[in-house]
Amino acid sequence: MAGSDLVNKFTNEQYLTRKEIADALGTNLIDQIWRENLLYRREKSVELPIVDNAKFHFTLTQTQKVIAMYGEISERINTCINAFEKLNAGKIAKYTLTHNMIKTALMCVAKLNKIDVSEITIQNIMEHQCYDETYKVVVNYYNALEELSRVPYEQFDDSFLGKYLSILRGEEELTSFYRMSDKNPASARYLIGAEYNNGVQFELIENMMSDLISFANDDGQPLLIKLMGVIYMVNYIKPFDDLNLEIGMLIAKSILAHSGLSSAAVYVPIESILLNNQLFDEISREIQKSHDFTYMFLRGGEVIKTSFNTIIDRIIQVNAKALENTVNAGDNEKKFKEEFGFIPEKPIFDKPEPKPAPVPQPVVQPAPVPKPVPAPVHNPVPAPAVHLEPARKVELKQTSDLSEKELKSMELDILQSDPYIKKGQAHFYVRHCTKGRFYTIQEYKKFEGCVYETARTSMDNLALRGYYRREQIKNKFVYTPIDKE
Repeated sequence: MAGSDLVNKFTNEQYLTRKEIADALGTNLIDQIWRENLLYRREKSVELPIVDNAKFHFTLTQTQKVIAMYGEISERINTCINAFEKLNAGKIAKYTLTHNMIKTALMCVAKLNKIDVSEITIQNIMEHQCYDETYKVVVNYYNALEELSRVPYEQFDDSFLGKYLSILRGEEELTSFYRMSDKNPASARYLIGAEYNNGVQFELIENMMSDLISFANDDGQPLLIKLMGVIYMVNYIKPFDDLNLEIGMLIAKSILAHSGLSSAAVYVPIESILLNNQLFDEISREIQKSHDFTYMFLRGGEVIKTSFNTIIDRIIQVNAKALENTVNAGDNEKKFKEEFGFIPEKPIFDKPEPKPAPVPQPVVQPAPVPKPVPAPVHNPVPAPAVHLEPARKVELKQTSDLSEKELKSMELDILQSDPYIKKGQAHFYVRHCTKGRFYTIQEYKKFEGCVYETARTSMDNLALRGYYRREQIKNKFVYTPIDKE
């Protein structure tokens, strides 16, 4: 076979490593063949904006197969968006689809962590009825998917990492963030070979993650490059002592959500990448030696493509079944109830929060009067949009010097002037509004005697309404009072 034919076969058609070419030809005497392939690949390669720990850029070889992969993934994303939008919320078809796809994701995470889990246990996890510590990793991953479905458009940054690491660990406030050692005791469960299984030096983590965040948020980067780049780099850097692969999956799903999939991104079973040994074993070794990212791009792209094919096929199946059931038995609700115990009124997760957008002001209609000219409306109070603040000044003061009667008066004043503030939020704020002090979600939880999620949303709402400014100090959020007109 001529040299050009071998280049075409082993680069354009399959893109094999040196070892794979030797195996395909049945000989290790392939030096000339390998050199010709490398020369061709270098001519077609471009640098990617991701680098290793020595700041060498990874490269991508622009073969026809690579270019075709871009188009195939884009086409499948558009198909998935259109197909998912046609599923009616609250119908059996949509519930069945989302239920089964989440089960697939949880099964993958269980296998990754070498946890034996039954269908019944998975069902209990999805109903928040599993309290066995054995399944903690799977339970927490489900909680993370639930949160990502609720806020699919959240920006990927340090706050995102802190939030989802906290959920995955089951910690209300993180006790640690980036790892502070080069010896990662949890790395043994990952699939990289021993010489590559500890991640980069811990002193490099913060800068490399900052670069990765910028890369993932760069709208000029092709979607598949960002997906594969994030999944690979998080596993390469290993920024945390544990849960790096799971964090990588959540970031990838967030990127998919921003591509137009919204909360539907949660149901795409890309977790199957975690079970592909070749991606995180031989291929990762080859990439670290050659800096050729094409291996990850093509083989990871095939897994992503299969994931989209799976969900698209499932949508077609449940739609066909729903149509059949509607014709034959009015959606076959009896059989569904026998299997699941209820008739769904909503998808597996609640409807996601909408993408942030200005809220239109309501039109205030004056009351009709006998005269042709309408009477003026005195002191209209239109519902403020979320980005507006009350038109009065909240004075920050040392509330510890005030009586309980004065505090209650301040609390009532806030409730009457800002309908978007709840009673518990006003109660906490008037007692925690000393300028220059910093308050935490945990303080709200303890002071108001509520669950963590209520405390988090309450503090965030106070920040959104302009009572506090939210800041992040590495592994937790703090809230400091600000003057508010």
